[in-house]
Amino acid sequence: MTNLVAVLCALVALVSSAHAGRLTPAAEDFLPVAKREGFVDSAGSLQGASADEEVSITEQLALSTNSVELQVYLGVFYMYQDPPDESKSLTWFTRATEQGNTVSSLAAGLIHYHRRQRSAARPFFQHASDSSEMYGHYYLGRLIFEEASQNQQLSRASELDEAASLFAMAVDVVDAQHALAVMHEYGLLGEAEGDTESSADLATFLHEEAARRGSIDSMYHLALMYAFGRGPMQDFYKAQSLFQRVIEYNPDHAPSLRYLGLFQAKGYGSNAPDYDAAIVYYKACAKAAGDKYPEVSSICVDEHDRLADVIQRVRNP
Repeated sequence: MTNLVAVLCALVALVSSAHAGRLTPAAEDFLPVAKREGFVDSAGSLQGASADEEVSITEQLALSTNSVELQVYLGVFYMYQDPPDESKSLTWFTRATEQGNTVSSLAAGLIHYHRRQRSAARPFFQHASDSSEMYGHYYLGRLIFEEASQNQQLSRASELDEAASLFAMAVDVVDAQHALAVMHEYGLLGEAEGDTESSADLATFLHEEAARRGSIDSMYHLALMYAFGRGPMQDFYKAQSLFQRVIEYNPDHAPSLRYLGLFQAKGYGSNAPDYDAAIVYYKACAKAAGDKYPEVSSICVDEHDRLADVIQRVRNP
């Protein structure tokens, strides 16, 4: 159960880390599909603003004609308008789902999901998955995985296998590839056979592929695997390179900044320690973590202060 809880925390962090700015969590998660379908631009803004009168006319037409296209449009409009109105958005997405629209099913599921209405979200995700929507596979897999994390019974193994199968089906969703990699990394699949070596190899491969596709989370996990020799052979140079790649994508990734500070202080991945560089990384880590990740911030502050104290005593005896 410890491994399962650790993986769940990793996957929850993956989702929550993306929720920033003016968008709601559901709108943020739906954004890749909204962009793919041409509903919004690259910044998540609606394609063409509508006046209040136009929206009212559209609503009347959507009701009188039962047009799926207009129902979907209104669902998207209320999800991405500023400020959003998720209740109206859910109403229109639900209407469109009742007529078989797949992307509306996914959007409605996401709204329920982030309201912690998991039982209500499941049939919407199931519909999207049954309609071969890649993100439907992914979020149904997430939901099943989260249910498995609460399940103490023997059915947990089958639920984990089902979640893994759904992640594997979501071939276009890099977060699904990362999630599957994490499950193998923590030995949650094939545990009965004790095939830990092949799980570690597969986790490494999947993380490498997801990292190649831009997954910061897989870059970080892969860095940890190389740093501790957990799966692949320990390689500080590769670990350091991966931590550096993470902060190139996200300069405020506090855990990677902390490890880069530690590597510089210990001389891992280089020919000799660089204490001044370590101080810089520790400071950056503490600032990036702030109140959001107090435990990480506290670790970085403590490591910074200990190192700074030694440097001060040596340089100013």
